[in-house]
Amino acid sequence: MNVLGLGFRTNATLKSFKNALKATNCSLRLDAVAVPIDKSKHPNFIIFAEEIGLTILKISKSVISSQKTLTKSQIVQYFRQSGSVAEATALAGAGKKSSLIVERVISNDGRVAAAIACSNMPISKKIIE
Repeated sequence: MNVLGLGFRTNATLKSFKNALKATNCSLRLDAVAVPIDKSKHPNFIIFAEEIGLTILKISKSVISSQKTLTKSQIVQYFRQSGSVAEATALAGAGKKSSLIVERVISNDGRVAAAIACSNMPISKKIIE
C-alpha cells in the first residue's frame, strides 16, 4: 500500500495540493491520502482527495507524534510534536512496517508538504488512533 501523507496550512489552495503531489515525482499508484484529523475537513483538501480518487485516512495527534520522521523541522516539532506532519501521516497511514519512499517535499507556495510511505498492509481503518 502506498500512502500520500500531507501537512498543510489553513490557507492551502487546490493548486497547492496539486503542486505538492507533483513535487513528489512519484509514478507509483497511490492507495490513500493521510492527514491529521483536525485538517481532514479542509475544503480544498476534500476537493483534492475527490479529484485524485483516494481514500482519506485521518491520523490522530498522538499517532503523528509517535512516528519517527527523517525530516526534523523545529517549527513543526513545536506546533505538531513531529519533525514532519507529511512524513508522519504517510508512515502512520501505511502501517507499522512502512517506510518512506518519498521524503517531505513542499509545494511552490510553501502551503502544503507531501511525503509517500509504502507497506504491504491493506487499508483497514479510516481513522487511525
